[in-house]
Amino acid sequence: MTTLKLEDSKARDLYNKSTPEFKAILEDSFGKDFFLQKITDRIKGWDDVCKEKGMHPVADLPFPAPKNDHQEAVNAFHICTLAREVLNDGWRSDFGNNVRYILYPDVIKDNSRPSGFRLSFGAFTYPSAATVAGARLEFASREIAKHFFDCFLEHYEKLILINYNK
Repeated sequence: MTTLKLEDSKARDLYNKSTPEFKAILEDSFGKDFFLQKITDRIKGWDDVCKEKGMHPVADLPFPAPKNDHQEAVNAFHICTLAREVLNDGWRSDFGNNVRYILYPDVIKDNSRPSGFRLSFGAFTYPSAATVAGARLEFASREIAKHFFDCFLEHYEKLILINYNK
């Protein structure tokens, strides 16, 4: 007997593309609940994103040992964009479709919080090439946009606050 080893993310990917017979085999191996789990339940931080992508949380950063705030901001951009990709779970915005609305988070300055920012709302807009705070952080739903900022605010702040307090 030969044993087949699969990363969790690869198993989920295969499951979504499989025949009913192969889905049954995967469900026997991983359990049916494994494939029903919501992305927001699986992804709570950078380590979870790395696990999903098969990456190392430090070694696979553009700057594993950042030496200045610019390198920290580049790492933060990398983290935020990969987190967005994983949280959107295959959803991609369609900028060529001028009828479709795209959801993106809107963060406002909030001096009452130690972090200084809070997610104010998710706004709908016609597709455009505009960016929010310098990063293309469009999300498939308001729930995912809020979840992103609940889990990745620290990285988002590093991205947008470069030299802010100097």
